[in-house]
Amino acid sequence: MKKPTAPGSAGVASPFVAALVQSAWGGVLAIFIQGLAALIFSSDGLASSWEFFVGFRAFAPFWFLGAAFFGVFALPFGIDLGLVSGSRDGVERGAFRASAIAPLLLLTGFALGVGYGVGGGRHLATPALRWGFGLFLALLAVLAYLVLRPRVRQLLSMPRGGLVVLAGAVLLDSANRLLLVRLYPAFHLGLSLAIWVFAGVFALIVFRTATRRSAFFLLLLALAAGCSLVPASRAARNLDNFRWWVSEVNPALALAIPVISSLAPPEPLASAALARPLGQARSEPTLSMVGRDILLITVDALRADHLGLYGYSRATSPHLDAFAKDAAIFESAYAATPHTSYSLTSLMTGKYMRPLLLQGAGQDSILWADLFRQYGYRTAAFYPPAIFFIDPSRFSGFEKRHLGFEFYKVEFLEGQPRVNQLKDYLAQEEPGQRVFSWVHLFGPHEPYEKDPRFDFGREDIDIYDSEIRAADETIGGLIETFRKRDPKGVIIVSADHGEEFGDHGGRYHGTTVYDEQVRVPLLISAPGLISHQRVSAPVQTVDILPTVLSGLDIPIPPTIRGRDLLPTLEASKAADKQAETDEFLGEALAETDQQTLLAQGKWRLICQKASGACRLFDSEEDPQQLVDRSREHPEVASRLKTRARQLAVSHGRFEENGLRQEGKGWPSAINRGLSGDASARHELGALLDDADQQVRERLRNSL
Repeated sequence: MKKPTAPGSAGVASPFVAALVQSAWGGVLAIFIQGLAALIFSSDGLASSWEFFVGFRAFAPFWFLGAAFFGVFALPFGIDLGLVSGSRDGVERGAFRASAIAPLLLLTGFALGVGYGVGGGRHLATPALRWGFGLFLALLAVLAYLVLRPRVRQLLSMPRGGLVVLAGAVLLDSANRLLLVRLYPAFHLGLSLAIWVFAGVFALIVFRTATRRSAFFLLLLALAAGCSLVPASRAARNLDNFRWWVSEVNPALALAIPVISSLAPPEPLASAALARPLGQARSEPTLSMVGRDILLITVDALRADHLGLYGYSRATSPHLDAFAKDAAIFESAYAATPHTSYSLTSLMTGKYMRPLLLQGAGQDSILWADLFRQYGYRTAAFYPPAIFFIDPSRFSGFEKRHLGFEFYKVEFLEGQPRVNQLKDYLAQEEPGQRVFSWVHLFGPHEPYEKDPRFDFGREDIDIYDSEIRAADETIGGLIETFRKRDPKGVIIVSADHGEEFGDHGGRYHGTTVYDEQVRVPLLISAPGLISHQRVSAPVQTVDILPTVLSGLDIPIPPTIRGRDLLPTLEASKAADKQAETDEFLGEALAETDQQTLLAQGKWRLICQKASGACRLFDSEEDPQQLVDRSREHPEVASRLKTRARQLAVSHGRFEENGLRQEGKGWPSAINRGLSGDASARHELGALLDDADQQVRERLRNSL
C-alpha cells in the first residue's frame, strides 16, 4: 500500500498530524454523504429543496465542527489497522504508542454507552440490567475487533480497500433508516456516529497524505465556524420544520439542535400570558348519574381508527359498533402518554402523571377508586400485572395500593374467563349497593398473537386486528354481564394508547404523539341520560374522571387537570350552538420523552422537546398528519406554541409532594427541566446562584 510522503518533504505535514487532518476531513465528507442520503430518501419531510439548502447553511457550522471532531476518532483505528505510517522518533512516539490501545478503549466506551442507552428503552429498564447489557456489548465489540482485525487489515490493504469501508458506511446508514425506527435512540445515534468514523477511515485510505495547506485550511474553517455559531443559531431557531426533519432523519446531525437551543433560546413567556387561567371553568351538573353503577373498560394498545365505529373497513368491532349506537362517541380523544403505566395512572387521577412523576410529585394523588369508596361505592379492578412495566419504581405506590381498588384480580386473563370474574363479583354484591368496576384488556398489545377464530391475514397489522376482534368479543360479554345488573348503568370504553404500524416510520408505541399512538376510542353510555351523538372537539382520557364526578355530584378535587365533559353531552344541546369559541374548541395534551402534542379544535401542534421545533397539522384536511401547515397559518402556530408552554409551566403547580415545601413553590424552570423541556435551559442557568440550598439541590437534579 502506498505510504504518505516522508516527514520533512516540502508542504507535507508530519505523519501523525497528516493523519489527524485526513480523518477530520473524512468526518466532514460524511456530512455531505449523510445529507445527500437524507435528501434522497427522506425529502418528503421538507417543504422544498430550497428549505434544505437554507437549513443546511444554518446548520453548517455545527455540522462542520462536530464532523471534524468525530472524524478524528477514526485515527486510532487507522493507525492500528496499518493505514498510517508514523515516525518512532521524538514527540510522536508517545502518540503512536497510545494509539495502539485507543481502538479498544474507544470500542469499550462506545459499546458501553450504546448498551446502557438501549437498555433504557422498552426492556432492561433497571440500572443494573442496563449496565450489564452495556458491558456485554462492550466485551462482544472488543472480542469481535480482535478476531476480525487481521482480516480487516488485509481487506483495507487491497487496492479497493476504500470501497469496503464505503460499503460498510452505506450498510450502517441503511440500518439506521430501516431497523427499529424510533425505538432505541441510543442505537440510532451509535450507528450515525459510527458512520462518521467510517468516513474518517475512508479518508485515511483514499487521501494518501495531507499538506500543511490542507491543515491550515481546516483550522481556518474551524475558526470561521466557531465565530458563526451564534448568528447561525438565531437563523436555525426559526426553521422549525427543518430542525424537526433533521432530528427525524439522522441522530448524529441532530446533535447540533441542543447547542442551537442553548445559544439561541426562545423568548421567555410574558407574565401576562402565564396569567391566563388553565383548563375550563367547572360547571353545574347538567346530567345526573347518581344511583347508577359504573363500568370502565380499557383496552391496551387500541387505536381508534381500527374500529368500525371510527370508520375502519374491517369487521374488527361488531360489539362495540352496536354499543356505540346508543352512546356518545368522542371522535378525537387523546391519551396523556403512549405508555400504559403513565396513561392509566393519568386516567385514574385526572392528571398528567408523566411530568408530575418526573418532578417527584403526584405519588400521593387521590385515585378514582379512593373517591368512589368515600361516597359509598364498592370498587373492583381486573387487570394484568404488565400495566406497571415501564419505570416500575415510579409506580410502586400505585401498584402496592392496586390503584385504590378494594377488590382486585391481577393476572393475565382474557376472554370469557375475565367476563366470568366480573360476573362472579357483581353477583356477590347486594342489588342496592352501587358498584364501580374496571376491566383492562391486554390482548392487542405486542407481541401479537392471532386468535384462530378471527383471521385477517399474516402480517403484524392483520394479527393486531385479530386481537382487537377478540377483545371486542370480550367487551361484548362484559357489557352484557354489567347490563343484567344495572340496565341504566354508566359504561365507559377507552384505551391507554394506540399502536403504530409504520404510519410515520415507526412501530409499536411510546415514541411519538402522532394520532396512531395517542388517539384512542372514548365512548360513554348511560341509557335515558346520554343520547347518541358524535363529539368532534378534542378531549382527553384525563377528562373522564372529572366528568363522572360531576355526574355524581361529587366535588372535583382542585388538583385534577381534566375537564367536565357533561356540558357537551346534554341531550338537548343543538350542534349549531357549539360556536367556535375557546369553550367548545376542546383541548388535549399528550407527551413522550421527546415530543408533546397540543390538540385544539381542528389543529394538532406537535413539538420536539429537545429542539423546540414544532409542526402544525390540520386534522380535517390532513388526518394522516403529513403536511406541516405552520407556514400557512403562523398565527395559529404561534398561539398554540404559547399555550403549550403555558401548560408545561403549569404541571405540578398545585401539588404538595416535593414541589412545595414550607409554603414555597419551586421555580417553574426546574419543574419544566425535570419534565424534559429543553427551552428551560437558559432559565435554569440563571438559578445557579440561588442561595436557597433546596433550590440548588433540585436544580442539580434537573440538569
